[in-house]
Amino acid sequence: MRGWSFRRTLVAVIVVLGILVTGFALLDRGQGPKLETAQLDTAAVVSQPAQVLKLALNERVTAVKDVRITPQASHTVTGSGQLVSVTFTNALAYDTTYRVSMAKVTSADDGQASRISYSFRTSAPDVYYLRRSGTSAPDQILRTGIRSSTSSVAYSADRIESFAVLPSGFAVV
Repeated sequence: MRGWSFRRTLVAVIVVLGILVTGFALLDRGQGPKLETAQLDTAAVVSQPAQVLKLALNERVTAVKDVRITPQASHTVTGSGQLVSVTFTNALAYDTTYRVSMAKVTSADDGQASRISYSFRTSAPDVYYLRRSGTSAPDQILRTGIRSSTSSVAYSADRIESFAVLPSGFAVV
């Protein structure tokens, strides 16, 4: 009798687990594609045109429709396999939050569609300017932010004619 009760309990547990796994698998298939990761250089997108936002999805897609960017920005969209690329035609505004939403992203596997959205904030690069001293004090290259009211001395020297900001420092004449 005891063995019969164990077998019945084991079969019941296996059946219940099988039903749960099947139910969760069906729910997952009915969800449509989901966003896994996103990649964008938020510093380059404010200074150079044709920067690309790469959105990696959890499954292959056949169609991406009704792509909107808020605030509005000129763009093109391409999709290949599990990757959707949004290319911004022009440089974006500094220190701004953008939202990319796709109303209908269709799975290549089961035809299910879903809505995908992603938000990012563009960087606010430093601004450099030259303050010439009219006296015997050295000229100064000052650094400030886009919306900052304070500045700091980035470089100083006597009689600076011009300068250029480089990735690792300055070129000063």
